[in-house]
This record gives sequence, C-alpha cells and structure tokens, in this order.
Amino acid sequence: MNKDKNRNFSQNKKYSLYDKLTGKSELEKIREKKFEPYSFESNNFQLFTLIISLISFVILSIFLLIQDNRIITHLESLRVDGLETSPPSRFFVDDLLAFADREEIKCENESEILLLRSDCPLVVDIHSNYAKVKNNSFIITGLLIFSSLVSIFIFCSFIHRATRNLLTLKFDNQSLTADQSIFWLLIPLVNFWRSFQVFQQLYLGSKPKYRNNFLLQIFTYSFVSYILILLWVLILVLFTVFNRRTIDFFWSRQNDMLYNLIDYYNILFLSDIVLIIIGILTIINISVINTFQNLRHKEVGMIVVDPKKMIKK
Repeated sequence: MNKDKNRNFSQNKKYSLYDKLTGKSELEKIREKKFEPYSFESNNFQLFTLIISLISFVILSIFLLIQDNRIITHLESLRVDGLETSPPSRFFVDDLLAFADREEIKCENESEILLLRSDCPLVVDIHSNYAKVKNNSFIITGLLIFSSLVSIFIFCSFIHRATRNLLTLKFDNQSLTADQSIFWLLIPLVNFWRSFQVFQQLYLGSKPKYRNNFLLQIFTYSFVSYILILLWVLILVLFTVFNRRTIDFFWSRQNDMLYNLIDYYNILFLSDIVLIIIGILTIINISVINTFQNLRHKEVGMIVVDPKKMIKK
C-alpha cells in the first residue's frame, strides 16, 4: 500500500522548468526507477537542451577569447609607450602611488591623486583604461562558469541515460554501469582514462548495423570514433592543465612586470581556445551517439531489462 502511494506520488510530482532544463528532474526519476524494469529511453530532449547549453558555452568562450585578446593588445600598447610594470587594476591610492613610483611618474601623495595634480592624471588614466578593459572579462567569466555548470549537469544526465540504454540495445560487453560512468567522469585525473572507456562503450554498444547515408557511414568506422574519443580526452587533459584556476595559481603571482602580465593573458588566450574546442567536440560526440542509439533501437525493437534479475545473476 505504501509502495503504491510512493509510486503515485513520484509519478504525480511536478517539476519546474529549471529542473527540466538542468536535468535535475531526470536524475530524480532515474534514482526512483533504478531497480524497476525498463526499456529504451529517448535522449532527444537531453540532447536538445545540452546542445543549447553547449552552444552558449562556446559563444561565451569566443567572447572571452576576444576580450582576452583586447587586454593583450592594450597591454602591448602600454609596453610600446614605455611602461615596464603592470598597471594597477584597482583604484587604491597605495597601488596608484606604488605604480607611479615604479614608473618614475611624478605623483607623490593622495591629495595629488584626488586633485589630479602633477602627473597623477596620467596614472589615473592608465588605471581606468586598463580596469575598463579588464572588468568586462569578469562578467563574461561569470556567465561562462554558470553555463559550464549547467552543461556538466545535463551532460551527466545524458551520459547516464545513454549508458543505461546499452543493455536495451543488445550490448553485452558493458564494462561500466551508468552510475559508474558518471562517478568516474567527475573524478579529476582518473577521468582521463575512464572517459575514454565511457565513450568507447557508448560508440561500440550504440553502433547501428545498417547505415542510411554517407555521413553516418563515416562515423561508424572505428578509427573515426576513436579519433573523436581521443581528441576529446586530449582536450580534457589540456583543460585540466590550462584552466583559469590553475593559470591563476601558477602565473598570477608573478605579474608585477608588464611582460609577465602579457604572458599570463597569452596563456589565458590559449585556454579560451581549449574551451571552444571541448565544447564543439562534445556536441559532435553526443550528437553521433544519440543518432546511433535511435537507429540501433529501431533495429533491435523494444527490449525490457530487469535490473533485479541482473543483480541476482
């Protein structure tokens, strides 16, 4: 009686639009139905929302790339003008005075800065122009972080369902379960090898026997799928090494000199390219896998999998 009530409650439970778009509602349904018999479950909606999220991620990465390039160009122009140390990004009197002292600009006290006397207007202009260019990147970075979190959540939901579908597609060599796939993908360093295994079994287990067009036939070749997987893993490695957190940790403390600051933003520029590539490769991989699974499902028909029987075995 209680089981029936719980089942009816879970079926009648309403989810917000945010829960549906981020995949939270999907994960709750998966948790409730973990040990219930299931058949092939379409991933089309997850694919649609994930592609939208990844496209926004790629667009924001491109904006950040352009913004970092603007900062590099601005700093290069300052170096051409004869500056040797990094300009202050914050309007703190001590920072402005320290910068003026390093660059031997005549600006000696707070009152001169506030009243814009001596050469203090030059120091204030250098600060304001640099801060204006730099502050735009903070907004883009914040939006990019939010977009990446949403993309990761939907991506995990997609991978979980796609891996769960493998048994309904008559794939008997599954080495990682749906839960294991998500767990290992979220573990740093370990996910380099495990992500290869996750994508490998998804490609092998989802591949249709019959190809209805030339483009689909290209992706069914093993060497093409392995190239896509290896490229994704390689970019994941580069992203782990060259992300903004690691770059800030290793390089941001050595930016007193202007040439060091320019090198720092050049590295950020490369990290932006990595973000764009990983977004594009993810879109390609999930689109191919979802197409494979839909076609394979049509070939094998409706197959019901009972997790309880598998556990007993």
